[in-house]
Amino acid sequence: MYTFSIILIVMAALLMVGVVLIQESKGGGLSSQFGEYKKLIGVKNTTTILERTTWVLAALIVVISVMCSYFIA
Repeated sequence: MYTFSIILIVMAALLMVGVVLIQESKGGGLSSQFGEYKKLIGVKNTTTILERTTWVLAALIVVISVMCSYFIA
């Protein structure tokens, strides 16, 4: 169970890296490369969805990390 939890944490962390890189920063960031994504959902919704996804992934990492402390032998 511990190994499965670690795999989930790594997967959530990699997803979070991707979501953070897609988000628009003050300097434009990588989000300028994903113009079609903004057209599909809309600029306002894109920011909201990406921000919520970041928070959900961060909370998921914290919860799984706390659960891992119970599985350590």
